[in-house]
Amino acid sequence: IDRQGMVDVILNNGSKASTGQVPENFVSHPESGKDFRELNGDLVTSDLEKAKEHWNKAKEELGKDSVELEYLGGDTETAKNLDAYIKDQLEQLEGLSVKVNSVPFEVRLERDTNMNYQLQNAGWGPDYIDPNTFLSLWLTDGGNNHTGYASEEYDKLINEANTDLVQDPEARWENFLKAEELLMKEDAVLAPL
Repeated sequence: IDRQGMVDVILNNGSKASTGQVPENFVSHPESGKDFRELNGDLVTSDLEKAKEHWNKAKEELGKDSVELEYLGGDTETAKNLDAYIKDQLEQLEGLSVKVNSVPFEVRLERDTNMNYQLQNAGWGPDYIDPNTFLSLWLTDGGNNHTGYASEEYDKLINEANTDLVQDPEARWENFLKAEELLMKEDAVLAPL
């Protein structure tokens, strides 16, 4: 997904393209003062050729030439425009068809909570200024983890950051950096926009 095109053309409201779960200019390292995003780098990028390569390999492994996925979307004008853009971006992959199911917010929340979707675009606003507000979302059986994601390694990193490492800010920070990389690059649970 061309995130820059999405924020510049579709949203056109000052939003910034995201390259990781923890946004740019949100929190700084307790010692160096460097931005979290700068330290962990761009974990999600737009690379259509690489996406096509992975997509073709996936189709081959599945033994399919085409796949249809349902995308759970919103029913507001902004949501519909954004969902149409995402659908268009995804359908650049040959043989992928995305059926957008636009529903009212309450219905989307219910389906999200029950994990009754294949793809969806969901948002999160931070509750406090700490990487944990974005990273604790994906703990196994966490109250906001409606993806079904479960990782003992991820849970250990986050739980340790919030218990044993509370008095060691630098080590705590390292756990958060490792957890985000596991979430985004190794396990590829979500794709922040």
